[in-house]
Amino acid sequence: MANGPVIKFPDGSAVEIVDPDNTVPAYVDLITEFREVDGVIYLSLGSFIIDGDEGGKKVRVIARLRLSKSRAASLYGLLGNMLGGPQDEAAKGAMN
Repeated sequence: MANGPVIKFPDGSAVEIVDPDNTVPAYVDLITEFREVDGVIYLSLGSFIIDGDEGGKKVRVIARLRLSKSRAASLYGLLGNMLGGPQDEAAKGAMN
């Protein structure tokens, strides 16, 4: 039996969510990488660092995600539903 939260799948199976390092949430200010390599979506997200001493801005990469096209389509669908935007049929098909 799982001690933490779980994700349940339609087939009845489940997986426990573990976060031993207590990952700190980070706000995303910028997409620093977005490309496809051999069918894998590369998505990197960054957060601005404003350094008053140097007078300039920098971006700290806070996440480097690698997603299969089906996972990217699933994320696209979830975000589209949350934001109320239209989704194209290809993305809907890839989620199934």
